[in-house]
Amino acid sequence: MKKLLLLLSFYSLLFSESYKPQTIGVELNPLRPIFSVMTGGLTFSGSLNIFDYDNAVEVSFPLTYNQHSITRYEDYEDRTHSYDEVDLNVDIHLRKYLSSNIEGAYLGVFGRYTYL
Repeated sequence: MKKLLLLLSFYSLLFSESYKPQTIGVELNPLRPIFSVMTGGLTFSGSLNIFDYDNAVEVSFPLTYNQHSITRYEDYEDRTHSYDEVDLNVDIHLRKYLSSNIEGAYLGVFGRYTYL
């Protein structure tokens, strides 16, 4: 057990010394397309993040896209209608962190564009 802790400590020391903060990050949700296959639609989500370490600011652009087929039955005409429905959400999140680095508590503002 002591060897494992020593190895983990050594690894974290090497990682922290060679770590350089990223200014741009891309995040994708790998499970969302898998679940969309089970429901018969197409969906994905992810975000683009931009970090400013000098000012402790993060700007994030999350994106969610859903496409699924809908069938509706109309009693008065005794027929069904099928059509594809598309939902698109594009957000912008601005976070100003209260600490000197990008972690911990922050003040945030966000906006959202939704296409239905």
